[in-house]
Amino acid sequence: MRPVRNREKGARSRRPQEPEAPPTEIVGQVPPNDLDLEKDVLGACLRDRTAVLQARAVLKPEELFGTDHQIIFEGMIAVVADGHHVDVSSVRSKLKHRGMLDRVGGASYLSELATTRPEVKDVTSAAKRLSELHRLRSIIETGRRIAALGQEAANDIKTFAEGAVRDINKVAYSGRKDVEQLTHIAPTVDVSVAGVRQRSENGSAVSGIATGYKEIDEMTSGLMDGDVWYIAGRPGHGKTSALLGILANITAPLPKDEPIETPEIGAAFFSLEMPRLQIANRLICMTGDDHARISIERWRSGRLRPQDWGPAYAAADKLRKSRLWIDDTPAISLEESEAKLMALKADWEREPTYAGCPTCQRQFVQWVDRGVWYCPACNPDPSAAGAFVVEKRVQLTRARIVGVAAYDYFGLMAGDPNARSREEAMAGVSKGFKTLSKRRKVASLVAAQLNREVEKRNAKERRPQLSDLRETGSLEQDGDTIILLYQAAKYRPNDEKVRGKAEWDIAKQRNGKTGRVTMRYSDWCSRFDDEFDGPPVPRAAPPTPADVAPEPDENDLPPGL
Repeated sequence: MRPVRNREKGARSRRPQEPEAPPTEIVGQVPPNDLDLEKDVLGACLRDRTAVLQARAVLKPEELFGTDHQIIFEGMIAVVADGHHVDVSSVRSKLKHRGMLDRVGGASYLSELATTRPEVKDVTSAAKRLSELHRLRSIIETGRRIAALGQEAANDIKTFAEGAVRDINKVAYSGRKDVEQLTHIAPTVDVSVAGVRQRSENGSAVSGIATGYKEIDEMTSGLMDGDVWYIAGRPGHGKTSALLGILANITAPLPKDEPIETPEIGAAFFSLEMPRLQIANRLICMTGDDHARISIERWRSGRLRPQDWGPAYAAADKLRKSRLWIDDTPAISLEESEAKLMALKADWEREPTYAGCPTCQRQFVQWVDRGVWYCPACNPDPSAAGAFVVEKRVQLTRARIVGVAAYDYFGLMAGDPNARSREEAMAGVSKGFKTLSKRRKVASLVAAQLNREVEKRNAKERRPQLSDLRETGSLEQDGDTIILLYQAAKYRPNDEKVRGKAEWDIAKQRNGKTGRVTMRYSDWCSRFDDEFDGPPVPRAAPPTPADVAPEPDENDLPPGL
């Protein structure tokens, strides 16, 4: 790094003409870099709170070419770690506290980055480009070092060649964001054993996030981190209703007596088809038991009966306390949705806290072989006679996890504009869902359309098949679980035996069995329920003037509503 000249006391802060850069060993040859792109990314981070989260996921400060850019990016990451929003003011304050503000050109340079740099439409791609340039510089530097060492390796060429290959591979692949590093199996085995022990103690067969539908959970063990579920069907068969039913079950407020070990699960819903107001309308109407639900027709027209207002306000209050976030951006890309998901996780997620050692207050450490906890300060060797160990830590606060990202629906997602065909673009989206789920540790729940081939079959053979998935065959390949929705009443509207009867056909499950689950569908409130025990509550007749009641006066409402 270049030596820094001491600035005389009282000297005015002045932005350098060009960002400082590491020197090159070859005179006159500058290593590959893109200082303008670095400025663009930093400017985007100062303007948009989600941009720094996108950049941080794929780019490290030391991978930037400009030394002052490294310092600025480090300051941004520190601001995020403190739980504050990144902007010119917060970064300036952080750098000033560190004594580095003058080093980067002062507050004027930060303001220039935020106000004069052009918009970056895809911060993740730009940050990846900068990371790749750093990798290229590292490979070049390694190559120079190998060339220098090779001049004296004539007596042991084999050893030199092996070392050269090892060094090149190390710099080429180590630390890459798109290459999963090899890890020993032991930590993964420990996680598996701990999970089984916890499920055994709790008496629950659901190892993931419960959908709230009993038979579905029994067959699938719930939604797992990294999983992609596709819920597919023809129009009108309940794709959105299925998504909303699962999301409502997952994000409902926890009972007051729920054990503190149970985490609060949040979900992000990206509605590409329906605006968020329509989503809220549906959720209000489907919330509650059979007798407390509200006809969508009545809600949409505003012609509620006197007995509807109590359930309506109760449902609205329950939804206010839920842990569901909705984004209704049309034709959203996976990259944009991932940035918003990262911002939500950064803002809302929280690790649980535990009581520490009663003697020194340090946190306990798990002795995995025995499944107990010990204090490493007071009992460095938990196997020693008389060592103090505890079977279970005392949890003080509940964990909060954004565990599900739902999309309605697949065919409306924005694909790669440079793809050669629609099928290729959507295949990229399908693969992207798997990458996002694993990288962000969420389960992706995606509605998908079935093609028209279903309608060409005779009435008795209109149950959907995996081959009916529309857009691309990648859904069948990339999905961990695929559920095909079917309602016979859509094809036999006069058959009372099948009215309200729906099937969720688990046609593919990577880690479990397949099979059909019979559900009950109440079309008047757009809700699925466990088990079909006959037609649902009769469809609500069109409201008559006698049924209609005005909205209650404010003084008549229950407290808090």
